[in-house]
Amino acid sequence: MAAGDDSRGEMMETNSCIAVYRNRDRLNSSVLALVRNYDGKRKISVIGEATKEDGNLLSGIYSVEKRVQVLEAEVPFWKFLAEHLEGGMAWIVRPHSYVMVGALVPILEMVMKEEGGSDKSDTIGKILSLIGVTYGSVLRYKNAIDSGECLVVVHGSQSDVERAYHLLRETKPQDIAIHLA
Repeated sequence: MAAGDDSRGEMMETNSCIAVYRNRDRLNSSVLALVRNYDGKRKISVIGEATKEDGNLLSGIYSVEKRVQVLEAEVPFWKFLAEHLEGGMAWIVRPHSYVMVGALVPILEMVMKEEGGSDKSDTIGKILSLIGVTYGSVLRYKNAIDSGECLVVVHGSQSDVERAYHLLRETKPQDIAIHLA
C-alpha cells in the first residue's frame, strides 16, 4: 500500500486533531459541535473502551451486519455517536474491548485485513500512526482509552485539523493536540 492511500484508493490525509474526554456528556457535546460547525463530518471519529455499568471491561462484543449485539448499557451512548458520524461502528475485542465510530472504521477494516485477524496486533496504534500520530502520542492515547477516557479524532488537511482544534478546545477536553505529518 502506498503511503497516504486508503483501501478505496483515495488519499488519506495524515494530519489529525485529537481531543481526550473523561466526561461522556462533554464528549457528546463536542461531537455535536463538530457536526454543526465543521464541514468535514466524514473525517470525525470517536474511540473508547467498552465497559459495563459496573466499570468492568466487556469482551465478546461484536457487530453483525451493523447490528450491535450484547452491551445493552453501552449501546445508546455509542449508537448516538454513530448516528451523527459517517463511517460506521466497530467493536475491537482483542486484546482490549475498544469501540470505534466514524471515519476511522474503514481504515480499521483495512488494517484488520492486512493483519489477517492477528490477536497480538496493535490495531489502535496502527490506525493512529496512519493519521500522523507519533509513537509517544499513540502510547499516551492508548493509556487514556485504557483508563476510561474517549478520543475525538479529526483527520484531514492542516487547515481542517486546525479548525477542528479551535472548535474542540471550546468544549474543554482533558487534553487536545494537533499532529501534523
